[in-house]
Amino acid sequence: MRMKATPHTARRSACSGFTLIEVLVSMGLIAVVGASIFQGFVGQVRMNTLSQERARAAAAAQVVLDAYRLEDPAEMPESGEENVEVDVGGHSFTVTTSFCAEPSFCTSNRIRHLRVEVTRNDEILFRADTVYAQLR
Repeated sequence: MRMKATPHTARRSACSGFTLIEVLVSMGLIAVVGASIFQGFVGQVRMNTLSQERARAAAAAQVVLDAYRLEDPAEMPESGEENVEVDVGGHSFTVTTSFCAEPSFCTSNRIRHLRVEVTRNDEILFRADTVYAQLR
């Protein structure tokens, strides 16, 4: 037994699927969500790159501070600055050491205050203060 198509069933089969407006709205929503996910990804990559740069800058500071650690504090300057170029991981950093930047720490020849700033492209990436003292 075969059923005849009524106007109601014929209309229904012609209306199945999505309209152009529905497709455009769904594509717009997907684009907005995709753009926000992409922005988050780009931001995360930037933060990761900056973290790596700061870690390299800290390593450059450590290289310079370790070299000063081998010196007698009495032989270090009582004032002024010294610039050194240090390569870490294929990146070049300028390490500026200020001697006795805080004069109250430099009370004798056996004690020196050192302030180290590590820069790259005129941006300070790392800063450290330390006091070296002769123990013997």
